Amino acid sequence: MPGFQASGSFTGQGDQDAVVGNFEDCYGNQGAFLLITNREEPRQVVYVREWADWKGFIWLSKNGDELSVGSCLYCDDVRTLSYDRARGRFYWPED
Repeated sequence: MPGFQASGSFTGQGDQDAVVGNFEDCYGNQGAFLLITNREEPRQVVYVREWADWKGFIWLSKNGDELSVGSCLYCDDVRTLSYDRARGRFYWPED
């Protein structure tokens, strides 16, 4: 079920938290973001991505070790984030 946060071991290295939201910078530019942090202290950013062209609603859904991000609940505008453990990095298969 889509929401605004999800938790899991997306990289296979401990529990992590993912959140999505909207931002406006000091210059008035707006967009959406995905942020993944670890749960260990001190908390650190594991991954961050912004979409300057995505304004308004954004949701997040966890599917196993993958995260799906979308901007509409009724259309197929969904992007999937996966983690390649062999290379040690996140990737968007659609990109």
